[in-house]
Amino acid sequence: MKDVLRRLRPIYIFLLMFPFLILGVILFFKKDIESHITAQIDKLFLKTTVHKKYSPSFVLKEYNPISSKTDLVSKLLMPSPLKQKKIVYSNTKESIENLKINFIYIGKNKYVIINGILYKEGDLILGRYKVDRIEKGRVKISRGSNEKWLYIY
Repeated sequence: MKDVLRRLRPIYIFLLMFPFLILGVILFFKKDIESHITAQIDKLFLKTTVHKKYSPSFVLKEYNPISSKTDLVSKLLMPSPLKQKKIVYSNTKESIENLKINFIYIGKNKYVIINGILYKEGDLILGRYKVDRIEKGRVKISRGSNEKWLYIY
């Protein structure tokens, strides 16, 4: 046994004993560490604290920077509600001749803007006409058996 201890360098003995030394220090100062950490947690996360100088009924409200920052971030990240597309019908009879194509988009999905309103294939225009087909430069509009191609100019 003595031969083994002579072969070990002091640094290895220290490294072997170091975790036990740290554990002993932590256990020795356990109450001080707990009281300090508890006070810091109360200061950071609790909105109210009771001070020992004053009567127990006196409560001081503190500014909580963490909760105010998270409130701001959660408001910014909250998605805005989707707006439903409202179909507005007018009393005047609008004919298919008054429809004008403003823009056509063909990608993964096909979209068209007619008279400033966005439509996709299958949507109803003015509650009567259906967008049957969207192609490059033209849109097929139908109502029952009547079909008409609108061209972009």
